[in-house]
Amino acid sequence: MRIPAIHEAAWHYIDLFKLPTSKFVENNPNTYIYIRNTRVRNDPQGIGVSREIYPQFNLTAAEKELSWRQLIGLGLEKELYKIDPETRRELVEIKKEYSPQINALGDLSIRRVMELNGLSQGAMELIASISSFLGYFYYNSYMENLQEQYTVDYAFRYYINGGFANLPNAFYNSLISGNPKEYINIPQSDLGTVTFKMGRSVNEMHLNSDNNKVSINYSYEDRPEPVYSEEFDYVVCAIPFSSLRNIDLYPMFSTDKMQAIRALNYTQSQKTLFLCNDRFWEREPSKIVGGSSITDLVISTIWYPNNLTINNTNRRTKESKKHKRQITLDNPGVLLASYNLNQDAIRLGNNQPYIDRVKRQVENVHGLPLDYLNSIVEDYKLIQWDQEDGFFGAFCYYLPQQQRLFAYSSAKSEYNERVYFAGEHVSTAHGWLQGSFNSAMKAANDIAAHYKNNFIN
Repeated sequence: MRIPAIHEAAWHYIDLFKLPTSKFVENNPNTYIYIRNTRVRNDPQGIGVSREIYPQFNLTAAEKELSWRQLIGLGLEKELYKIDPETRRELVEIKKEYSPQINALGDLSIRRVMELNGLSQGAMELIASISSFLGYFYYNSYMENLQEQYTVDYAFRYYINGGFANLPNAFYNSLISGNPKEYINIPQSDLGTVTFKMGRSVNEMHLNSDNNKVSINYSYEDRPEPVYSEEFDYVVCAIPFSSLRNIDLYPMFSTDKMQAIRALNYTQSQKTLFLCNDRFWEREPSKIVGGSSITDLVISTIWYPNNLTINNTNRRTKESKKHKRQITLDNPGVLLASYNLNQDAIRLGNNQPYIDRVKRQVENVHGLPLDYLNSIVEDYKLIQWDQEDGFFGAFCYYLPQQQRLFAYSSAKSEYNERVYFAGEHVSTAHGWLQGSFNSAMKAANDIAAHYKNNFIN
């Protein structure tokens, strides 16, 4: 959805494939903040929030003088500057042992750090409502927050024009090409070939003790039989641990790796997209292009397209199967009507009638009449990551203590250095492409080094 400018590994491939990008609109003063049934605009200074929403929370006199963004800074941003530069490097390293200072910070929850820095319970309740993604992580490790502060993940974000799918499609087209243009410094004879086997589910992995090779058993996703088996010299396992837990391993990986697979915390996430026959959010009085509206309702956040098309004159008419009438699609658009995490993701996704609840809450946030969206929303798509096969969770996000317990064991190789691991969950950039790319490059380099050291010269 968005890529921070600081994520160099991700940008390496975006640039390599020459994919056009545009700036992602993170904050928009025309969007809404709807907390405790009170609606204000998301002005940069937080004046509306201070005037209309602050009185509904039990804040101290000093807290009332600060904007809600300043309250977040007061609660969370002091600790980074207390770490000396040499130790600070550990925030982006996978290490077998971390310094006592890093361990101590990683053992704390985000909420506990805010308490230690003097925020009142009322201030923390306010922040959880108005910065819901931060509130969802209150009981996760403070280390996750520190890492994003250190690498400035929240600043200067971009999106890929035409959709994020352009990036994996570019990888696919390059890898299957007989003459890829992206690797001009590598002779074609050294590139080898890539075979994609889509629609397969791995159900077993085992080490053959007689030849030290790794066998993978798999079947087609839509039918469990027959089971196929292939043998490999090396394997890069990029399966999320939430899904790897369901794969049979013979022999099992090391005890610390198995503990990480069992216990590593995964965040739940839900997204609901509305296909609208009219981009109502771009009209008066909203006039919203890009950014997000925030609410303490279960839908949590609403995200708007970054491109303006309100003046589109390319009118198209089709028969609406839903409304049994002709509708004019002169201004259609897709709205990310709900993006939430953790308990709210599970509760909303399992609620029936689910789609009606999302519509009503979007109406509440925008101040629209009841049932206004019934004639606007033509279709919808729900993505609930805890129910997606192969994932069973959105992304890894440490609980307190999990960095010092599992960071190293999650990333280390297994089966006599024949199985290596990649993915955001074995990186220091959880939930980002950066973590996936960095860990994948490390796995590839480690395999090359192992082969060189053991089979060449």
